[in-house]
Amino acid sequence: MDNFSVTILTWIAMSIRLATPLLFAALGGILAEKAGVFNFALEGMMLAGAFFGYYGSLVSGNPWIGILFGLVVGAITGLVLGYTSVKLGVSQMVVGLGINIFYLGLTGYFYRLIDDSGLNTVAVNFLN
Repeated sequence: MDNFSVTILTWIAMSIRLATPLLFAALGGILAEKAGVFNFALEGMMLAGAFFGYYGSLVSGNPWIGILFGLVVGAITGLVLGYTSVKLGVSQMVVGLGINIFYLGLTGYFYRLIDDSGLNTVAVNFLN
């Protein structure tokens, strides 16, 4: 095999490997749509699950506890989305976008609270 073929095969393999979390989110969105809820909050749920999974692992020192934290936060977020859109009749798009914006701010804020380096990443890049 020539070098170009190896590069293309490597690129395809990396694309599939890196797209796996997005494919899982898409499967969750399909499942939610079959249940009658169009889930606009997929990105926020992924962000919250990733952050709280990291936080659970950081606090407990056990990656399984971190996975449990991520699962619980994702389930609670899904319940909030389903309850507000189905039971209360709020627009699914408004609630989903609100959840996305909420978790974007919340995870960034919490990460700054637990980050003990005291350095800004932009400042670190300029120092080197």
